Parts: sequence; C-alpha cells; structure tokens
Amino acid sequence: MARTFFLPDTPAEARDAYACFRDHVLTVIGRVRAGITMQDLRRAFHQLDLQPGWIPLTGPVAHGVGFTNFELPEYERPYEATGYFTQIEKDMVLAASNMGLCSKHGWGVRWEDTFVVTEGEPIGLTRDIGM
Repeated sequence: MARTFFLPDTPAEARDAYACFRDHVLTVIGRVRAGITMQDLRRAFHQLDLQPGWIPLTGPVAHGVGFTNFELPEYERPYEATGYFTQIEKDMVLAASNMGLCSKHGWGVRWEDTFVVTEGEPIGLTRDIGM
C-alpha cells in the first residue's frame, strides 16, 4: 500500500489532487471483478479527470502481491517483450494503483490499496487511515 502524507504547509492544489486520485483509485478498485482483463483495468484507470497542470505518473496500474513480485496477473513491460495482459481471476490479490499525480509546482501524490478479487465486490486488505 502507498499513501501520501502532507506537511502543514502543503498547497491546497496537492491536497485536492490527492483526494481526486484517491477517489478515482477506490472507484476503479470497486469495479474489479473476476473475468475482466488487465487491459480493462488499465482503460478504467486512465479515464482520470485531470485538472490543468496535473501530470499523471504512468506505470503499471495493478500488480500481483506476493513474495517474488511476479505473481499473477502479470504483464510484460515494454522493454521485456511485446506485452500481453492476463485475465483477472477470483482470489487473486492485487495492488492498485502504481501511478500517481504530480505538478510542475513540485508536489506529487500516490495512492495504492491491496484487495482480493471476487465474483462480486472486491475485498479490501488495506484501509484508509486518513489524510
């Protein structure tokens, strides 16, 4: 899991971006069901409504969680192969999202949660501990 914590003098813009990104990640996670593909998940994550000046940090939108960092679902990164996307199955444990937002003003934010995929709503393994 990853969270961004703020110092007292953090700009309001950074706090707003964090709230927006957190809500987006939680909404997308809430839609994950057994049977969707990593490509479906990727498309959903990249529908983020950005304010002017917010720059998305790209990267894998989800990954398997385990001891070796190669747990399913997996996908090849562009420098390893041409790439493929695995179907997400029931009982997979995922972390999402390995992305974030930043600004030319010097701030950056991230939010990542872990969850178990089910036939219905995913089961969260991490909790929001506040901002």
